[in-house]
Order: sequence, then C-alpha cells, then structure tokens
Amino acid sequence: MNERRAAVAPAEEPPTTGARARILEAAVACFTHFGNDKTTINDVARVARLSRQTVYRHFPGRTALLEAVQELEEQRLRREADALGAQAPSLEAFLTALIEARASTAQRYRTRQHLIEQDRGLFQSLFLSSDRRVGLLRDLVAPQLRAARRRGELRADVDLAEAAEWVAITVSTVPTLTDATSFDLDDPAAVGRFYARHICRGLLAAPARAPGGTC
Repeated sequence: MNERRAAVAPAEEPPTTGARARILEAAVACFTHFGNDKTTINDVARVARLSRQTVYRHFPGRTALLEAVQELEEQRLRREADALGAQAPSLEAFLTALIEARASTAQRYRTRQHLIEQDRGLFQSLFLSSDRRVGLLRDLVAPQLRAARRRGELRADVDLAEAAEWVAITVSTVPTLTDATSFDLDDPAAVGRFYARHICRGLLAAPARAPGGTC
C-alpha cells in the first residue's frame, strides 16, 4: 500500500449503525491528509472500514461527499456563531472570535498547504462554494450588526444590509489565504484580531471625546 495512504489509519471496526457518520469522519480525515484533488472513494472506504458499495449507498460520488462535509462544517460554524454571539460584549469581539474559528477550520483541514501544493479540486471547490459561503456568513453576521447598532457601536450612516454583505465577503476570504506579512497565518487568534480590527474601522463610531479633550 502507498505509504502516504497508509498514514491515514482506518477507523476501528464499524458498528452495524452510524455508517453515514463514519463515512463523513473518514472523508474529513482523507481530505485533510490527501487534499481534495487526491482523495478517492477507495481512500474513504478504507479509512471508514466499509466497502465501496456502502459508501456509494450513502453518497453517489465525491461531489455528494464534499457537499456533505461542507454541510457538516456549516452546521458546526452556526453553532459556534450562536454561542459566540451570546457571549461577545461587542461587534469586534464577536468578529474576532468568528474569524478565529474560520481560520482554525482552515488550519485543521490544512487548506493553506493544499492550496500551495496547487490542489485543483480545492481551488474549484472554494470557487464554486463562494456564494454559499458568503450567504452563510451574511446570515451569521447580520444579527450581530443589529445588536451592535442597539448598543450604539456603529456609525449612524452604516447601512446594515450593506455592512453584512461587506463583512461576509471579507471574512469569506480567510480560507483562501496562503501568505501574509503583517500577521501570522498559522495563528488563528492573530488572523481573527487582524481581520476584525480592520473591518471594524469602517463600521464603528468614533469614541466620545472627554469634556475639554482635543483628541
């Protein structure tokens, strides 16, 4: 067996139920290790310790498997965003944490390394899913923008719909980054702080000046 393939260990002997979850877990491991372009249904079946027929019974092909993994990550991001929104004291704190979560996911999937290695399947997947990714982020950010307005954080002239669109488009670029000179791409917290700080510069109202102050 190819040593590179053998590096992803098969799961333990599968139970009689939960095959779909097992396949998804194996797919995540394979996409992370091999990349989008080089992952095959054979790889997924081997790591899941299931037959190819079983994999095809749940997912008719690689495209369906990719979409299912994407949906899995979107559900995870929605849960994370709900929790972050309930805890964050400000828009900047929320965006910092949300973008850190996005950067952590990209790091977990080794997205940067696969892009540098010119994984054509990943390039195509990121391009084709860009509208969907922006739509999801817009839905997650919009309630937090409304909350920020109620708290008096935003400039009076900020249009909430336009702001949600702009923030979503900006944040959607996180998984596509392969190089940066002013922050550490390998540090999700640093990525979150950098993005959030510059996004908020265009949205937040200037802090009130102290009486008699000059700045």
